[in-house]
Amino acid sequence: MQQKKRKWKVGEKNKAQGQLDMYNYKLAQIAHEIDKININELTPIDALNILVKLKESAS
Repeated sequence: MQQKKRKWKVGEKNKAQGQLDMYNYKLAQIAHEIDKININELTPIDALNILVKLKESAS
């Protein structure tokens, strides 16, 4: 009888290709928010406010 080879390593989660876990989903959301920022029109107080919002959404 042949042994079936596993496609994943021990300790590695078996996820469907393209599936995001919640941590990576949150990082993708934060990266999307950062991409929307126009730094050429950003004031220092706006930058600080955005940092506060990003910090709150990350936790």
